[in-house]
Amino acid sequence: MLKTKRYLAMGACAAFCAASAATGAHAQAPLASSVPPVVDDNPASAAWPRALLPDTQSFVIESGAEGLRYRIWLYLPRAAPAAREPPQAPGETRRAATQDAAPPLLVLLDGNATFALAVSAARLQQRVIGPVMIAAIAANNDTLFDESQRFRDYTTPSPDGWGVPRDARGVPLATGGAPAFEALLNERLPAAIAQRTGRSPARKMLFGHSLGGFLVLHDALSHPGAYSRYMAASPSLWWSGAELVAQVKADARAATARATGRPAVALAIRLGGDEQRLAADASAARIERVTHAAMLDNARTFAQVVNQAPALGFDVDLQVYAGQNHVSYLPAAISEAVALAAAPETVDVKRPER
Repeated sequence: MLKTKRYLAMGACAAFCAASAATGAHAQAPLASSVPPVVDDNPASAAWPRALLPDTQSFVIESGAEGLRYRIWLYLPRAAPAAREPPQAPGETRRAATQDAAPPLLVLLDGNATFALAVSAARLQQRVIGPVMIAAIAANNDTLFDESQRFRDYTTPSPDGWGVPRDARGVPLATGGAPAFEALLNERLPAAIAQRTGRSPARKMLFGHSLGGFLVLHDALSHPGAYSRYMAASPSLWWSGAELVAQVKADARAATARATGRPAVALAIRLGGDEQRLAADASAARIERVTHAAMLDNARTFAQVVNQAPALGFDVDLQVYAGQNHVSYLPAAISEAVALAAAPETVDVKRPER
């Protein structure tokens, strides 16, 4: 078990993220030197220090006419120690330092569940990959995955209604808010970060899981220039009758005779190898759900269609985490996303087979 100095034991994602989420929309999170010493071993005591992440802060933004409120978790890395440069050759002029340039930005959906993992991954890898800014967006509460917010914001309208949960009154949750939420992700959020930090990263990457992965792919297809890279973990491509799979098939046929005029955008898709696996005693409902969702089949079809149509402008890299389910590989995928966000766009990052 790893520990972040005096703050926080890295255990289950739920405990880690809930502890950091409990800080609320406060200003810059205190560093180790400013955290009060533990003077009482009773967790209920007011003297018990809060679990905080170094170099982080949070704030709230509103969106739309309804005034929807979202919590933004922000990690601003300290400058990494400069790497030792090789000796200069005679007559060689050393390149000017670029430490003032904004580091790349990784934007995460479901921030209450993903932010703490990503910050730890970024801090652990910084000496190797360099600094990465992280912004994570979440519903303005302490819930790891806010179901009503996810179905409202991460989806297109669902004519068939399959997979849509119902609220306590038996009414299906609202869906179809993806376009409005994408405007928030692509425009308002980067502007808010720039205003708050004075930094406007040239390289930005968007990450989402499950329904968030669907939103990532939808945003990439709808606004391919909004981010430099995209990563969809276990994307819910079953949504609305697998509409995104049908869309790329239609777009591929229409795009064969035209060029995009821009470099291919990197689009990573990750899945757990057991996402379509059924236990011998699986219930009929479980069998129907896994078969209908077809997580691996839909993702492979999507990737194959897009990669066979270069005119669509994407380079899809699909990899499977063998032996993992829909959620178990998520920490590793987030760690990989941090590394991908830091990688130069012109470099082909080789990854081990899984």
